[in-house]
Amino acid sequence: MAKLDQAPPTGVRGSRRRAALWAISVGITVVSCALLFGLVGVAFYARQEGGLFYAAKRESITGDPQARPSAITVFHPYYTFSIRPDVPFSRFWQPQHARAFLEGVADPSRPPSWTKLRANNLGFYSEWDYPLHEPEAFLVGIFGGSVAHSFALQGGERLASQLSALPPLGGRPVRTLDFGSGGSKQPQQLFILAYLLHLEQRFDFVINLDGFNEVALGGLNVKEGLDTSMPSAIHLRSLSVLASSPNDIKALRYRVALDDLDVQDRALAERQAETDSAGLWMLAELRRRRVIQERRRLAASSPPVGGSSPLVAWTPPFKGEAED
Repeated sequence: MAKLDQAPPTGVRGSRRRAALWAISVGITVVSCALLFGLVGVAFYARQEGGLFYAAKRESITGDPQARPSAITVFHPYYTFSIRPDVPFSRFWQPQHARAFLEGVADPSRPPSWTKLRANNLGFYSEWDYPLHEPEAFLVGIFGGSVAHSFALQGGERLASQLSALPPLGGRPVRTLDFGSGGSKQPQQLFILAYLLHLEQRFDFVINLDGFNEVALGGLNVKEGLDTSMPSAIHLRSLSVLASSPNDIKALRYRVALDDLDVQDRALAERQAETDSAGLWMLAELRRRRVIQERRRLAASSPPVGGSSPLVAWTPPFKGEAED
């Protein structure tokens, strides 16, 4: 009988040594990959958001867990759609769009104050609610589409500074009021102006920036058989789906697919807000971008204006011949 304290055979000892070395090698590989994954996440966050991930204060997702991201934009009876009041700038504009706003900023790691704005009572990004009643101030209203919106945010402060230095103003404070709305076109700007005048909003000077949307979006309307005086077909299609009959199966499937993407987007946003890992934040951000692309693809294939929707009753058709 072999003795209990007898040394194990050389083959067994070698197998155990190889197993230990393999386990150590796997452990080192896993730790190295985790560190590399984290470093890539930190670099990705710094490039996309500016600053250090572990030092940044990320906003938590609050409110109704069932609230849909698409509800950020709501339809308005006078100018087609509006941003829901109190929605932060960072929530409305996706990261790739927000970065375009920051082009030319001296220090992107210290974004200007307007990036912290929330939509006011009428759904425009401004530090003031409308109407603004400030008798001693020189009030400048800026109207138009996304270009006007960008101009009001990026150049509003500089414009106010330049105007306030003019002798005729006598040192009066200048307030630039943003009424720009992405995707809008004439006569929507005119309706917004008329609505604000009805609310007794005083203007000393009005700037209207238009031209591109009227041509580009007006052309889309012609292809859809809509009059160019109507808001863009892109927005009207969404409204048409919402107003469609419950028996319209195609519209119903479209809304279900859109809701599913909204749920995915919110879940990913919550994951980004709660995670302590830069790598996991990066993976969620990449997934959110795919969701955004899918939403765009879905929007491009949305049901046409009309069908079972009562919207067609007040959307006059284009009277000319649509060009190919």
